[in-house]
Amino acid sequence: MENSTRRRLLQTAGALPAVSLTGCAAPFEWPQTATSTPAYEQLPQTAVYTADDVGIRLPESVQRVAAPTNADLIVLHGNPAVEAEQAVTWLAEERAVALLGDRAQETWLDWARSEAYRETFGSGELAAGDPPPHLLVAAASGSDMSTYRYSWSDQPSNGDIVRTLDDAMVEIANGTPA
Repeated sequence: MENSTRRRLLQTAGALPAVSLTGCAAPFEWPQTATSTPAYEQLPQTAVYTADDVGIRLPESVQRVAAPTNADLIVLHGNPAVEAEQAVTWLAEERAVALLGDRAQETWLDWARSEAYRETFGSGELAAGDPPPHLLVAAASGSDMSTYRYSWSDQPSNGDIVRTLDDAMVEIANGTPA
């Protein structure tokens, strides 16, 4: 009796792995982990204005404002309908101005060569980056001007642009020279 009980137990135990494997028709899926929202260091403390023609999506943690006069960071298309005098006024009020797109550098150089810029910030050395940046962020501290230039080898994603804007604002807040 004891022998037959042991045999049944071994037969049952030996069949269990086969039964459990045959019941798995669906492929195994790893448990899904929630994708984390990137943490930004400076953008959550920065009031940001984005022009209507700039197609970036800012995270909910970033304060958006409806007018450039309420912003700490003004994000414009690289070829904006903004005159140099207006840009210089924003910069003189210590608002950072970001130009996004293929013409960012060209627009910046046009502004920096303007009479309004020379009267406000002087006529410092103007250098063009090679290759031209896809994103140029300018910021003034008193009469000192700094520009931060960023390029990508491919078309940047929305996340790339937002992270880079945050990086630029961190550098500006820390007074890191360009």
